[in-house]
This record gives sequence, C-alpha cells and structure tokens, in this order.
Amino acid sequence: MNGYSDLVRKIFPVETVVLAEGAAGRINTAISELTEKQRAVILARFGIDSGTPKKLSEIAADLKVTPQRVSELEMQGLRHLRRRRFFICGKRPY
Repeated sequence: MNGYSDLVRKIFPVETVVLAEGAAGRINTAISELTEKQRAVILARFGIDSGTPKKLSEIAADLKVTPQRVSELEMQGLRHLRRRRFFICGKRPY
C-alpha cells in the first residue's frame, strides 16, 4: 500500500490526500488506461507490484530504453493520472 500512497501524493496536493480503501481499485483502473510502457514505469517507480521502488536506470535497463525515456514515460503517465483524479477519489479534491 505504500506505493499507492506515494503515487497519490504525486497526483494530489498534499493537503487533499486521503487514501480510502476503495481508492486502490480505482487507481488500478486508471493505471490500466496507460500505455504498456507507461504502466510498467509507474508500477516500477512506485514499487506498486514489487513493494520496492526502482531507479530510472534500473527501469531503463529492464525496458531497454534510455533513463531519459523512462522519465518521459513517467511524466506522461502521471499527467494522465492527474487528469483522472476526479475518477480516482470520487469527488473533487479542492
């Protein structure tokens, strides 16, 4: 669950972060909308699947891309998830 907490802190302003039990399923749904590489990067960076966050260089080696590309994929994925935050939290966070 720590990986989800870290991810939610990246999506929402700190003062509005409230991780309800049902949010994990909604986060999974939002993550499933990402491209395969974006999803792999987000899951690895926040340690959602493994429980241990990975560095850009580790993910780059796994995906056979540059660390710069991993950073771009992470930014794209987080941007998508930020746009979906209404869906994830079930109400406006402001």
